[in-house]
Amino acid sequence: MSSSADDRHVTEDTVENYLRSRCMQYGALVLKMKTIYTGFVDRMVLWGMVGNSPVVGFVELKRPKGGVYGPLQQRWHAKLRSMGYDVEVLLNKQQVDAYVERMVKLLPPSTRKLRSKGIPISLVPFCKLPKVKEKPAA
Repeated sequence: MSSSADDRHVTEDTVENYLRSRCMQYGALVLKMKTIYTGFVDRMVLWGMVGNSPVVGFVELKRPKGGVYGPLQQRWHAKLRSMGYDVEVLLNKQQVDAYVERMVKLLPPSTRKLRSKGIPISLVPFCKLPKVKEKPAA
């Protein structure tokens, strides 16, 4: 993976913030993974549902210049992939854009359209629902 001259001053935090903002444009939840397992992925991205199946991606973030991708991380990535999960290592904004576009294409068009209006589908279950009057017991 090549780095441009502009990438040499980009930090992992810069790539992380960009990932979060791009995913949020489509209503995805980006969760920081704090785990007791050394080498586990940095982020889990919850994109929503396709039928009865959740669209979930795991993302490892590295700075473009000098980011180290260690053997333990490689083993975790291999394990997650063997379980059928999408795992990406992203170094820069261009790779984030490509990842987001690829994941959005997996979603049904009606969901993509709704998300592009800024409605975070993944948060719908947490929205305040109207109260329903219960019928008195007979």
